[in-house]
Amino acid sequence: MQEPRFTVYIPCRNYGQYLEQAVESVLRQTVADWELLLIDDGSTDHTAQIVQLYLGDRRIRSYKTDGIGLIGVANLALREARGRYMIRLDGDDYLDENILLVLGHFLDRNLDVALVFPDYYLVDERGGFLSVERRERLQESNYMLDVPANGACTLVRTEILRQLGGYRTDVDAQDGLDLWVKMCRHSRCANVNLPLFYYRRHGKNLTESSFRIFNARRRIKRLTLEAEIGASRPFLACILCRRNYDFMPDIWKANLCGRTLLEWSLDECIQSSLFDEIIVASDTEEVRDVLGRYEDPRLHFFPRYPDETI
Repeated sequence: MQEPRFTVYIPCRNYGQYLEQAVESVLRQTVADWELLLIDDGSTDHTAQIVQLYLGDRRIRSYKTDGIGLIGVANLALREARGRYMIRLDGDDYLDENILLVLGHFLDRNLDVALVFPDYYLVDERGGFLSVERRERLQESNYMLDVPANGACTLVRTEILRQLGGYRTDVDAQDGLDLWVKMCRHSRCANVNLPLFYYRRHGKNLTESSFRIFNARRRIKRLTLEAEIGASRPFLACILCRRNYDFMPDIWKANLCGRTLLEWSLDECIQSSLFDEIIVASDTEEVRDVLGRYEDPRLHFFPRYPDETI
């Protein structure tokens, strides 16, 4: 059988009520050279019965895992993928019929781009339209590359992701940020301003787990920075605070759980071994007095002129 151009993989854990719509959206694609990997990660609902309905199609393969999580599933899909391009579709979402056509054509025409993602429709639990979520065009409107692509429905060059070691296994969420950080350091990334998939909000999404997401993002950023640290010294932390003028004077002195906002920032920086110097720039000498209570030799005060902070 000819090698497929696209590998679509669907992780599913107890999303049986949505899975049929997700699979059907792959079957309706306007290109035919795809394979589909259905990965049931320890579901206890009727997911297995839905998977069974589609196993007569030679383009579809199924896998059963025992709660290995999204990152484990993503790495399994990467190992098994035969397609030149790879895309994840979550079991509770579904695709526009042209997503593979549009994103695949973009990568075919832009050989220096390793990753491309679209805008998307936000829908409710029943698939009712809520909004169109649009991103600024990378390299045209957004030069900072500071907002990562969604981990789902982003088309990636399979071989490049393999060369980069796949997805890191020391975090259990935010595969999109992990992918983004890896790709941006080695290749160009791009987006197209067409909504090409449907992202369902139903109260059980991983995106509802704010604390878990925050910790995963924080860990990915820290591990990435630590990996680069040898070649990038020195690291400088700069804390800006001013008396004149925020929406209130001396906001740096505002009390939060027994400490000022400045003290919270100082303590976070001092606890980190990443920083070689910690500069606090302010237009009031009161800040210098606060620094005098700390003994860390990395701390330095930089005076700002009040007319520069108005």
